[in-house]
Amino acid sequence: MRTQAEILQDALDRKQWPARKLALHIGKSPQFIGNVLRGERTLTLDTTIFTIASVLEISSDDLFLAIGRVPPDIVRAMQAKPGMTFAVRQVLKP
Repeated sequence: MRTQAEILQDALDRKQWPARKLALHIGKSPQFIGNVLRGERTLTLDTTIFTIASVLEISSDDLFLAIGRVPPDIVRAMQAKPGMTFAVRQVLKP
């Protein structure tokens, strides 16, 4: 699985953007983005993840999964339907 930093760097390369431009678009410092790209910091706020995904035109699901988190809409669905967790585990059984 790719890291969050790899996903972001690939997206920046595809758009031919420097990290500074992403920082400007999302209202974060260039240092913050640099730390994320070097793997020194992890994106944790849902709003930041969704904003970056939107700006870079990438999947927020990929960013959440890269840090070991289940996307929030999936969590809400599983909370609303308790049997869904069991069903997912059944599908994942070897």
